[in-house]
Amino acid sequence: MSSASSIHSYGPYSFAWDVSGESPFLNQQIQEWSKTKPLDHVTILHYIPITHSTVRKVHALIQGGAQVDLLRGQGGPSEVENTCIDRLRKIGLKVFDNPTEITQSGKEYDYFLDCAGRLSSIPGKEPNTILTPKYGYVELTQSGLQYYKDKSLPVISIDTSKVKLLETILGTGEGIYRALHELVRIEEVYQIAMKDLKVVLFGYGKVGTGIARKLHENIAKVTVIEKDESKSNIDRAKRHFVVINSSNKAAVKEAIKDSHLIITATGIPDLMSREFPEKNGSYDPVFTDKILVNAGGLKEFGPTFTKHPRLILEGRAINFGLEVPTNTRYIDPVFVLHNEALLWIRNHEISQPGIHPVPPAKDALLFAKWKAKWKDNLDVIEESN
Repeated sequence: MSSASSIHSYGPYSFAWDVSGESPFLNQQIQEWSKTKPLDHVTILHYIPITHSTVRKVHALIQGGAQVDLLRGQGGPSEVENTCIDRLRKIGLKVFDNPTEITQSGKEYDYFLDCAGRLSSIPGKEPNTILTPKYGYVELTQSGLQYYKDKSLPVISIDTSKVKLLETILGTGEGIYRALHELVRIEEVYQIAMKDLKVVLFGYGKVGTGIARKLHENIAKVTVIEKDESKSNIDRAKRHFVVINSSNKAAVKEAIKDSHLIITATGIPDLMSREFPEKNGSYDPVFTDKILVNAGGLKEFGPTFTKHPRLILEGRAINFGLEVPTNTRYIDPVFVLHNEALLWIRNHEISQPGIHPVPPAKDALLFAKWKAKWKDNLDVIEESN
């Protein structure tokens, strides 16, 4: 395991790639933890898709004295992930290629820092056992909480925080819009002007809200498909978009027929394969010639659509094909909370088994600092919270 000093001095990379100054809160955490060492000798297994922002987040943990092993992303590797992993390995960090390697290593950890529940079911050394940390878990996403309901250790949910909305609403929406330009290249490849693009969006939770907001600013028509019309933000959605209940299959199919692009943002794996099962050994013809984009952390189109010629990035979250999936300013405070949450377990502020929210005072303080720093329009967050 590399020391914090050797990591800090690693060539031009130096974990100081953020020359834009858009991660002031991680910068502060790095500076403070390098002096106080609050995680001295703590061992951590870390899973978040590995990007430049993830590397900086890990830098903070190591500056705090922790020993960190990482698990690489699932699905096909990206150029950005490969670059980051190469650099991490060159400075001595262990990056596992898959969960089996973790089991085979026989290593044990004090804490798991997780995303989408990927670390929740790694097989243990003994048959029919699951690898668990000694003290607790921190889960980044809402979709991952389903895997932590019955754990006998504290589980802190970052998704419950207002700070997380900066990523899910503002950051993801902006990232998806950039990906449509840079990866899908709607106008160049498909000859569709963005202002004329017709989109059907499945899911109007936090991620869906952000995507719809960003697309609405730039294109002609967004149709929202949502099963839960009791959500507090649905009335606002109806002021801007056509909203169709997912149970109205005829209306949903008609909207799909009239669209160019289908985006999934429900957080439910394989949802589209279940809702639109195979017909004659292939996907429903209503999806012919449609561009299919997943915005969730889990593959939502599922096996029925694997051979669809316009399924982008094989159904993985499209913004993770970008060099910067989420603009740094939006992910910066979220990663600070994900790191800091370890201390709440370590210092016994949170000690009972079960899922726990981010303490409201800590959440409110960081959100206020971010708001003062960046001065973005946060009306959509205030309405969604």
